[in-house]
This record gives sequence, structure tokens and C-alpha cells, in this order.
Amino acid sequence: LTSPSPTWFLAEGATHNTFDLFYLIQNPGPTAATVTVRYLRPSPLAPLTKNYVVAGNSRFTIAVDNEVISGQSLAATDVSAVLASLDQHPFVVERAMYLHRGGQMYAAGHAGAGIASPRDQWLLAEGATGPLFDLFVLVANPGTAEELIRLGAAMLDPRHGELSALGIVEVPEGMPLSEG
Repeated sequence: LTSPSPTWFLAEGATHNTFDLFYLIQNPGPTAATVTVRYLRPSPLAPLTKNYVVAGNSRFTIAVDNEVISGQSLAATDVSAVLASLDQHPFVVERAMYLHRGGQMYAAGHAGAGIASPRDQWLLAEGATGPLFDLFVLVANPGTAEELIRLGAAMLDPRHGELSALGIVEVPEGMPLSEG
């Protein structure tokens, strides 16, 4: 992160099975900020929206698993989010997600900062598949129109130190990206 922003996007999160999801908000300014969170759920479910007041010079945690909005629970879903300050106060946000396994609370976890604006191209530097790994590329569309998503992959040839394309996959508009 280089600076606070009045808007943030989080493309990944899950509250189902043994996952716990938290949105961590920091307001570095001296006055309170009203932050709207638009929770983006899997299609065809409509987004859910809730406002939070974050005091000046403070940190605020949203336990997404515990949120119930208009009678709808976020306790068992995949979810992305758009966070925006109604009063344009810049703030910082990150997402923390933890996994419970074998009776151990928080056996594994991951945290990531939000992005201040969506992008139409991403380069992912690392990924692994095999007996110990499952690779997921998680995409959120904060807009209202369906979009075509094109995914490509490459592998490093250890003999030559060169990248070789493995192929391109296009995800047609309207195709669900997650079967949940």
C-alpha cells in the first residue's frame, strides 16, 4: 500500500466450512469515517450493503461470518467486497482469513491488502498444483454488467530458464465462476 484511499476492493473471501473472514479497517484521519461495505456474493445472489462508523485515528474489525444484513447471513458463503467512505475520508483496508483444522483454531491463515481501483489485467507471479496444493484464481466483478474473463498460464522450463505458455481459457459471460 502506498497511501490511504476513500475506496477499496477485496476480491477474495470465504465464510463457509471452517473459514473465518475479517475485514480490518484503519482510519488514519482525525475525524470519523462512515464506510459502506457492499458484500458481493456468488451469482445470482444480490449484493448486501451495510454502513459502519470508524472513529478517527482508530482501527475497526468486521467479523464477516457474524454479519446478518436484512435477515440474510454471511456465515456460509464466498464473498468479495467494495468498501467506500461516504464522506470521502481516506482509509486503509485489508482482509484476513483463517482456517480451523484438526481441532486447532487458526491452523492456517492469509491476509491481503485491498486495491484502490479495479484493473482489467493481472499478472500472478506464483502458483502451484500437486498433491499438497490447490490453486485458485479468484475474480470479483464489482460492476453490474457481465464480463468476459480470459485466463492464461505459463510454466518455467528449467532446462532453458524460459516461460512456455500452457494455454488460455476464456470464461464466457454469464458462466458461474464458483460452484460454491
